Amino acid sequence: MIGTSCPSRYIVLKDEINHTVDDLQNIANSVSSGFQRATKSVEIATPTYYANLVATSAKKWDMSDANGSTVFTTNSGAQTPVKRQNEFYYFRIGLMR
Repeated sequence: MIGTSCPSRYIVLKDEINHTVDDLQNIANSVSSGFQRATKSVEIATPTYYANLVATSAKKWDMSDANGSTVFTTNSGAQTPVKRQNEFYYFRIGLMR
């Protein structure tokens, strides 16, 4: 994230709200300014960055075993009981702040 802007091209498939081109550009610019890990605007929409962070984090955890029962298994193979599921959730959310 260098903070420089890059040209973007958006294709509207269906516009049910009848936005103008300027409205769409303002929305895209506003959404790009909300990424909390950067002090400047980012080149893609902020929800895309956050979705990427969550997906990357989720890849590290497998939530089911071979029998179909739910357990947390880390990449190292350590298992966490299901009753600790909420603790895990709040721990991971805390890391994203």
